[in-house]
Amino acid sequence: MSPTARILRSLGALVLVVLGGAAWYALVEGFTPLNAIYMAVTTVTTVGYREVQPLDTSGMVFTIFYILVGVGLAFYTVFAFVEAVVVGDVTEALGLRRQERRVRGLDQHHVLCGFGRVGQEIAYELHQRDVSFVIIDRDEAQQSAARELGYLTVLGDATEESVLREAGVERARVLIAASDSDAGNTFVALTARALNPSLTIIARAASESGAKRMLAAGANDVVSPYQIAGHRMALAAVGEIERATLDS
Repeated sequence: MSPTARILRSLGALVLVVLGGAAWYALVEGFTPLNAIYMAVTTVTTVGYREVQPLDTSGMVFTIFYILVGVGLAFYTVFAFVEAVVVGDVTEALGLRRQERRVRGLDQHHVLCGFGRVGQEIAYELHQRDVSFVIIDRDEAQQSAARELGYLTVLGDATEESVLREAGVERARVLIAASDSDAGNTFVALTARALNPSLTIIARAASESGAKRMLAAGANDVVSPYQIAGHRMALAAVGEIERATLDS
């Protein structure tokens, strides 16, 4: 059972115990509804300020067993919550350390900078071809999404030298600058080239001027997704026209 499910189940049981105790005090001991709930809550939480009214023998016997059950369940609920928080943090920390060790062990790998829509497609294709790679992205949500898919990740800004070093760019074979920022991809290419002169750098460009700057910064090849999409759409449109002409 997951920690979250354990917490929800124990909370549900605790609510039922409180309501059950309140029902006893109201129906058997003659407490008002408010006094019954007050008595049940103070008993289960071990606050125990005072009894709102005297208890008879059956009430005292019930309260003894109610304390044993209710307090035990309350402590279990608190323990389940603490366990979920602590174990979750520990698991995440261990997972990050395990990833760091795996990244340090990479050699002749690909470094993918940016896990947006284009980066996700690139990662999928690399994964399908069993190419070892690590993703750099400064967005924690994107990093979490990549980790859930089983990808190695480094959280940070790919334009920073320390982040590129953490991703093993000096041992890498290829770097792909796939963010949606021409300026960012230019800085990535410039920094990566300085760290690894033999690195193959492929950059994404949104404009012709951006592509020129990336090539000047050290990129080996520049790709424009918009240009490729436009080219393919034009070919598809021309193909439809040609087929229509042949059919007529």
